[in-house]
Amino acid sequence: MRRFILPAVLAAALLSFASAGAQVATSTDTIMRAAGATPRPATDTLFRRARRLVADGNGAAGRALVDSLLRAADPATPAYGDALYWHGALAPTAAEAERDYRRVIVEYPLAYYADDALLAIAELEQARGDRAGALAHLQRYVKEHPNGAGRGIAALGAARLAFEQRDTRVGCAMIAAARTSAAATDVELRNQIEYYGRQCGAESVAANTPATPPPPVPVAPPAVAPTPRPAPTT
Repeated sequence: MRRFILPAVLAAALLSFASAGAQVATSTDTIMRAAGATPRPATDTLFRRARRLVADGNGAAGRALVDSLLRAADPATPAYGDALYWHGALAPTAAEAERDYRRVIVEYPLAYYADDALLAIAELEQARGDRAGALAHLQRYVKEHPNGAGRGIAALGAARLAFEQRDTRVGCAMIAAARTSAAATDVELRNQIEYYGRQCGAESVAANTPATPPPPVPVAPPAVAPTPRPAPTT
């Protein structure tokens, strides 16, 4: 996303969902990793080499390299989850990619690429029209990866989907998360957040603000019985 664009185009730019695993890998892996997160895998350069091979048209060699790394990884470690992510990212079909991504987020939530797997699943779900599934996975990213570098993008994507479903409560909660996660220097992303944040107006604020109790009703002083007049003397 390199410029501020109109809502209809912006929706596609935020989640430019791919129909194949290799395309998904390109879109999600461009997000920079958060500082202090799980260390980058030692085999990361080999995974990226495999991606270049696939991008250059040598898919068989690229996938063979990832297959060898997957076989060498210990299934009891997060490293296996990272290899599994790349196995899905370079898969020839969206179905194969999604199968691997789901294994990553279920079996290897501590893997370095677990957050990218969530974004990738959301992209695939959006591509086939499963907006509810995409929203759920984007919300999961926001909840489970508070320091993720892609949290602002995930929260904004979740807000957009929630607004499409007329769920202002969830949409505005995701806008709030996006505002706290987007870097101050990312002017383009912040502009997009504020654009969608316009839907969180006074009505939304009022709906989430406790009602002010009404002022107390003044209590009338007790009535004073009139002093009886003395009877006239005769």
